[in-house]
Amino acid sequence: VEKFYSPSYIGALFKEYTGMSFTEYIMKCRVEKAMQLLESTHKSIENIMIECGFSNRTRFFSHFKEKTGTTPLRYRNMNKEK
Repeated sequence: VEKFYSPSYIGALFKEYTGMSFTEYIMKCRVEKAMQLLESTHKSIENIMIECGFSNRTRFFSHFKEKTGTTPLRYRNMNKEK
C-alpha cells in the first residue's frame, strides 16, 4: 500500500527532527556554503551569492548577516585562508 504525505506533514516531521523548518535549513546550508567560498576562493561576492542559490542581493546580505553577525566582505577579510 502506497502512502502519501502532505507537504505540511513532511514539514512538521522535518522541524520535529531538526528543530528548524525546511526553509531555515536551506538558508543555513546556503550561508554555510557562502562562508566556505568566501574563505577559500577569490570569487566575487556576487558570483558566490548566485552560486549559493540567492537571486536577490538584499536577501543574501540579510540572511548572511543574520547567521554570521557581519557582512560577506567583512567576513572574507576576517577569515582569509593564509
